[in-house]
Amino acid sequence: MSHIICVHSFRHGTGKSSLTANLAVCLARQGQRVGIIDTDFQAPGIHTLFDVDPDHLDPALNYYLWGDVNPDEAVHPTDLWLTVGDGQIILMGGGIYLVPTSLKLSEMTRLLHQGYDVVRLQQGILDLMNRLRLDLLLIDSHPAWDEGALATMGMVDIAIVLMCLDRQDFQGTAVTLDITANLEVPHTLLVVNQVLSSYDPQMVREQIMATYNIADVTLLPLSLKMALMGGQGIFCLKYPQDELAQTIAGIAQTVLTLIQGQPPKFKYAPLPSTATGTRPPVKSGLRMVDLLEMPPKQRRLVRWLMRRPQASFTEIATYAAQTWQQSEAEVQTLLDTLRQQQYLTTRGEGTRQIYQVNLAPKPGQSAIINTWSKLEAE
Repeated sequence: MSHIICVHSFRHGTGKSSLTANLAVCLARQGQRVGIIDTDFQAPGIHTLFDVDPDHLDPALNYYLWGDVNPDEAVHPTDLWLTVGDGQIILMGGGIYLVPTSLKLSEMTRLLHQGYDVVRLQQGILDLMNRLRLDLLLIDSHPAWDEGALATMGMVDIAIVLMCLDRQDFQGTAVTLDITANLEVPHTLLVVNQVLSSYDPQMVREQIMATYNIADVTLLPLSLKMALMGGQGIFCLKYPQDELAQTIAGIAQTVLTLIQGQPPKFKYAPLPSTATGTRPPVKSGLRMVDLLEMPPKQRRLVRWLMRRPQASFTEIATYAAQTWQQSEAEVQTLLDTLRQQQYLTTRGEGTRQIYQVNLAPKPGQSAIINTWSKLEAE
């Protein structure tokens, strides 16, 4: 079973894909079986860091989201050997699996126009973790916030929020940290990238921690060596003793420390079928924006359910009793309310009912909201 780590930034150009790739390598060198999903459909780039030929990207994640292939067909098993410059380096004790997003213009256009099924994305993540027997799954997320980004963030065990030192990023990172807090992500790590050597590191840390009221922040120095690599190859393999590589290795160690002894909160199980072999049709469903607007108890229960493909009434009642000391009658009332709002679907009757979160696919639409007003309204 995998722990899920999402690397997210508010905008493009912060070095998110580079951090994801280098972090994956550092984790794999610690003996972890690591998977990567690139969900940045508008500007996919993780493939270049692993020297994957764009002509060999089919079928990739886009096809799976359209329903054209199974998730295992969208996986490129990279060898344990990764090309770095003119040589090759083997990753000892671990492996990396890469699921890049297709680069073809026609396919990117199709995805942007038609959208994709958020439920299918979440189920694909579950399937990949199970099929590849991963220890860790890293998600290189789409910048800013849309339905897919919110749905993905609701699943993760650790969120790594990446920012640069400019005014736009300061405001956008504040939104991001508020969202991860409202989605109750267990651990959030803030990383500041491309910090100039002329800055006083301690002063920058103190300013960031005071701005966001957090206990710690990691600074990644601006690296001329990284810039000269031109977005090709894995920096931590080519320059393992460099300050930047050592800092990323430190983030990897922090990740391993946070998950040590902690069971993954997202459990895999195949989606149940009806007699016709498909899920029952529903008229509406839960958007991630709805999750942000829920009362705390409802939001916490739905998030708990989101980490499971399904749960029985007994399991839900046990969780609610341990968390809020609620009676079964109170739990039933809460579940009935969520069903009436079409946020849950059920099978069976009485205490034998099986509950699932009903995520609403929104093809071609983004979550167009004033995030600040949604969060401040609570």
